[in-house]
Amino acid sequence: MTTTTNTTLMASTALAFVLGLCAVPFASAQEQDQEKKAAAKAGRLAPANPAQNQPATMLDVITISATMIKTAVIESMAAISAIDQDELDRIQPDTAADIFRTTPGVAASMNGDDPATAINIRGLEQYGR
Repeated sequence: MTTTTNTTLMASTALAFVLGLCAVPFASAQEQDQEKKAAAKAGRLAPANPAQNQPATMLDVITISATMIKTAVIESMAAISAIDQDELDRIQPDTAADIFRTTPGVAASMNGDDPATAINIRGLEQYGR
């Protein structure tokens, strides 16, 4: 029975300690709110934040438009990737799959028993190879 009482007492003490620690930030925040209210009533204003005195930054206008016309994916693509001789010299490919490994949106793979290279371009998977 003494062990149960000691365990309960220790758990209660730990809980009270944790709850006391949690209450400290709230008391501090409440004191700050009361100080601000007292300053406002007395006609004093809190010191201004220097960032609030700067003019707002105007951003460029962004225009977004869309079309509801059904268009085949292959006809509506706009982004392109090009591989020139400098790129080929840099990557020094051994196979055709090696050429496309660094191209975004393109997956190239070779099967061990099939000498062909399978190239899949994102968005064009259903249009054949």
